[in-house]
Amino acid sequence: MRDFKQEALRESYKSNYKYMLGAVIVKRGQIVGRGYNSVCYTGKNRPFNNGIHAEISAINDTRASDREDAVVYVARYRKCGSLGCAKPCDACEKVLRKLGIKTVWYSDYGNKWKRLSL
Repeated sequence: MRDFKQEALRESYKSNYKYMLGAVIVKRGQIVGRGYNSVCYTGKNRPFNNGIHAEISAINDTRASDREDAVVYVARYRKCGSLGCAKPCDACEKVLRKLGIKTVWYSDYGNKWKRLSL
């Protein structure tokens, strides 16, 4: 079986944001969406708010039919090599819940993983 936590961590390496987060969405044992947080720029080449969150980026990579009852894995890579807290923010939690996602696994300090039921 694939290690979806490692897959989320691999996505975080692609991030260009100061907090490097990655996410994968899994349905029926298959990854159906991938994403990472990134800085967005306005037309004047200035950063726009907080950019795109990893969870939203991964959702945008899925089909609507793959979202309900899927599981989301979110990881934060710290430059020191350990995991950081990747608990979804309130806005992302709200979106995930609205789309029918009921379980999120996220990395936490000390290289631990926590489960969040929505």
